[in-house]
Amino acid sequence: MSIEPDYIIKRDQLVYKLAHDWLAAQLQNTLPPRKQCADTPDAAINIIRLHLKPGVSRPIPKCLHELYKQILVSAQNAERRPNVIGGTQQTRLEKIGEHILENFDPYKVLKQYTSSSAVLQTINTKLKLLDIKAPINIIETGRKEGIWSRYCKTIISAAKFVTKFKNI
Repeated sequence: MSIEPDYIIKRDQLVYKLAHDWLAAQLQNTLPPRKQCADTPDAAINIIRLHLKPGVSRPIPKCLHELYKQILVSAQNAERRPNVIGGTQQTRLEKIGEHILENFDPYKVLKQYTSSSAVLQTINTKLKLLDIKAPINIIETGRKEGIWSRYCKTIISAAKFVTKFKNI
């Protein structure tokens, strides 16, 4: 017994709409009161749209290097990481990409680094050599899961993920 393709398309569209509406309602409830409006959840819808369609500031990657870089830029944007990892300008992340991550080449990253702690140690050493302003102590003594430690885990796991693909 085969299922009609039209039925599958309609079912998927319905599931998407239900998920979209549920997410919009959840987001609407988390927005500050000044942005909430019972009749028009425009703020919540706009948040969803930002994540579904890449903007001009985030072009669609054309190769695995660009995809890897996009993942690391996105990972840096969590919590307080933009100020800690990227700096006030993207210069620190660009320098890390250029000098430590082999111009954001995920294959070379995996070949060169066997662990996130190796990446962290290299970043800590090379940023000083490159005379790039960095936090006072990248390696958070006494803290097992600091921002830099988590970001270095992301560097390795993102490289492993991206290298599973042959191309985009």
